[in-house]
Amino acid sequence: DHAQDLIEEAEALVERGKPHLAYHFAVLALEELGKRTIFEMNALSKLMKDTEVVSSARLEDHVAKLFWAFFGRGILSGRVNRSEVEKFRGLASHLHNRRQDGIYVDTESHPFRRPSRCISRGEARNAVALAKANCELERLSTQGRPTLEGRENAAWFLRRMEDSHYRKIAFSPGGLKQLAEFENFARWIEWLKLEDEKGR
Repeated sequence: DHAQDLIEEAEALVERGKPHLAYHFAVLALEELGKRTIFEMNALSKLMKDTEVVSSARLEDHVAKLFWAFFGRGILSGRVNRSEVEKFRGLASHLHNRRQDGIYVDTESHPFRRPSRCISRGEARNAVALAKANCELERLSTQGRPTLEGRENAAWFLRRMEDSHYRKIAFSPGGLKQLAEFENFARWIEWLKLEDEKGR
């Protein structure tokens, strides 16, 4: 497994006193997990003879892959809410920005800092721990994948979220009230889908 190989290399780099490179490898491992989720969602849409759920262009977007490393597992399991989506976005951007600090020389920064001094050993270890935890959660989740219906509902939801008008409907006060009542993202998606079909 490529993600696991990256994590092991990151751990070795921490021990060799290269925390900036260890951080980079840990973030790369998270990106691999995000790519896997994107591939999985799009494979499902192909089985349904539908368009891609997630644009393949996202595979070139580092922040998007990091976002999907966290968000994808949550939406397939139904255990995610709106505040967590915003949290995932912020975390993805933070990880990418810090990774750049540790691998690129910024000649315009004042005072000048070498990339090797931008990431502490503690910060690198935290990134490695995050990657290991997500890799393990991904492994465990494959042992209890959601039903085909649950995957189809997740794919439907992601397609509908491409429509800005529908996003306003789904996250309107009424829609969020239903989410709070259900206390379950998967059940909320089922409700949204039924309501959407009624309106067609």
